[in-house]
Amino acid sequence: RLARALYDAETLSRLPLDELRDVFDRLQVLPKHRDRLRSALALPPGQPSRPHKLSASTDSVTVGWAAPEACGNPVVEYLLQWRQRGAERWEEMRCACTCGRVENLVPGCEYTIRVAACNELRGLGQWSVEATVHTPGLDGLACPPYIQLSRFLRGVLNTAEYADQVAAALFQDQWTLASLQSLPPDRLTAVLRSLNAKEGAVHAIAASHALRAPLSEPEPAPAAPARAPEPAGTAAAASAPEPGGPA
Repeated sequence: RLARALYDAETLSRLPLDELRDVFDRLQVLPKHRDRLRSALALPPGQPSRPHKLSASTDSVTVGWAAPEACGNPVVEYLLQWRQRGAERWEEMRCACTCGRVENLVPGCEYTIRVAACNELRGLGQWSVEATVHTPGLDGLACPPYIQLSRFLRGVLNTAEYADQVAAALFQDQWTLASLQSLPPDRLTAVLRSLNAKEGAVHAIAASHALRAPLSEPEPAPAAPARAPEPAGTAAAASAPEPGGPA
């Protein structure tokens, strides 16, 4: 019936749902076949536009994009992905509209961002062209105290990206490696949790021997001065009898 009515699959797949229902009604397609036909004809969503930066802070970026062609089925959500420059694994979040705010980023870093649309019948569509965004840097982020803190955390935590993120949060709160080393374990744990550090990271940092170690080794106590040797013959002279004394 569809062929006789001069409807091909591509034309039907791009019809909005209400128009597709009208076609099914005119051709008297049975209700039990409609969902199957609709699923078979459905196309994944088109490609969203390349994301563009709307705003940014030291640890977050808000991006927006243009909606893709619906291809006959409305977009129900978007999948937004990002990763730091040099990282292999993508982080992701779902968005209900054509913008999203990515949080917990590292200050002064470059990120790659992409987005794809999802519809109910065919799921994920084509990824957008990737975009590059930057987070503003912190004043003094390249100073020695921050670098020292970052290097230490990179040696304790599993990923360099998360280590830099924790280091930046601590540095913004005016913590240095030296000041953290001076804290007792319970106070150190409280500081890390107040910055919303992951529980595994809290335990790893608190348990680190390097962090609990004193800042410097105590100086050894000065050795007792050595007794000066007596001049030769002194002992013999002391034991010799005085002149004129008893033999």
